[in-house]
Amino acid sequence: MGLTDGSKAADIGAGDGDYDLMMSRVVGTGRIYAEDIRSGAIKQIRGQVKHEHLKNVEAILGAADDPKLPNNLDAVLMVITYHEVADYGKMLKHVLTVLKPGGRFVVVDMTPHKTLSRSRADQVKNHVIAPDVAESEIRQAGFDVVSRDDHFIDNPDEETTRWMIVFRKPTG
Repeated sequence: MGLTDGSKAADIGAGDGDYDLMMSRVVGTGRIYAEDIRSGAIKQIRGQVKHEHLKNVEAILGAADDPKLPNNLDAVLMVITYHEVADYGKMLKHVLTVLKPGGRFVVVDMTPHKTLSRSRADQVKNHVIAPDVAESEIRQAGFDVVSRDDHFIDNPDEETTRWMIVFRKPTG
């Protein structure tokens, strides 16, 4: 994600907040925005932030198509969440808007081993999405691809593989 001391980053679909707690240590004087659309997740993150005495993590209750993030972010993370976003076009527009020029958008999700040729709707119904589908949609939204790893976490004993694509908001 390219985070350093002073960076501002967000985690869309933060869930239990594990990534946010780790990122908070990296950004130091910066800020982490842990977003989720579930109030229970936000409550859990706030509890962890309080327990860990973290001053640089803010939990944000977002909406299904609007993460309600502040502008001027250096990076946005989305782990095992992209396939859950129904109105991905609207969501991607928000992400593009809040990132600084050159800011990174890191997406990690799961792809099925056997159903790559299925439609997007069939994949999403099974809580997976092929990296080709996600890359095409995110490129269409205006992002550039920095790197792609279709086997970021590959466990042959499971029915899915985790992939990761790092995108960048264009600078011009």
